[in-house]
Amino acid sequence: MRLLLLLLLMTGCAEAVHPDGYDSPTAHGLELTLQTQDCRTCHGEELDGGTSEVDCDSCHPADWRTDCIFCHGGDDSDDGAPPRQLDGSSDVTASTFPVHAAHTEGELHGPYACTECHVEPEDVLSAGHAFDDTPGRAEVDFRGGISADAIWYEEGCSINYCHGSGIELADQPLSDEPVECGDCHPVAGDPNPVLATLSGEHREHLFHDVDCQECHPTTGDGTDIVQADGHVDGVPTVQMIPEVTQDNGRCTGRCHNENHNNAGW
Repeated sequence: MRLLLLLLLMTGCAEAVHPDGYDSPTAHGLELTLQTQDCRTCHGEELDGGTSEVDCDSCHPADWRTDCIFCHGGDDSDDGAPPRQLDGSSDVTASTFPVHAAHTEGELHGPYACTECHVEPEDVLSAGHAFDDTPGRAEVDFRGGISADAIWYEEGCSINYCHGSGIELADQPLSDEPVECGDCHPVAGDPNPVLATLSGEHREHLFHDVDCQECHPTTGDGTDIVQADGHVDGVPTVQMIPEVTQDNGRCTGRCHNENHNNAGW
């Protein structure tokens, strides 16, 4: 028995222990992501050889341990969004979270980093990543993003800033319908109790026909988003018309024939 084990080790783990074709990423790669086998059993806790004496670095490229796309995809884009399913599928329509791309390539905001919804590991061996107690599952954790209090339930988000009004948190996931400004931002006179919630003097300004773009450069006409990087980023972007200055939430200057003398918001 010892002689057989020695022969297996000498001939190499992939040939002696695993079936033909196991060296293909579609074979052992899936077993890693789905955790059907623990590579560390043979290849060592650091995947540097172990009892098999086969170092994973000897086959993979030099930066594979820290290159997210190496394992998670890049079939449809260079940044790996949407990533391949843990079972190897790259069919977006079959994805458990098909709106990955909308969060990284959308027109309503700048591209979100993985850390908005996931704990981003330092490398493949980081705790809670490839080898954890939840095989085949990508954990959602909003604590490192702009909506730290959000929760994930039944394949949807709840109490999150991203889909809320900027004041009220959204209790339900965003629908699949096209998003209008009024779906997130309050509209003067709207009977909806959520949309009718306005901060500070918004209602007063709308009553005097002050357009959104006169204070917020993220929109060019009050409807279209022209500065996506400053939209839905957790920080209100305020840039007054040249005649008005703002300091610590107070405005000075003349707007729409009305003087502002250190007026509070």
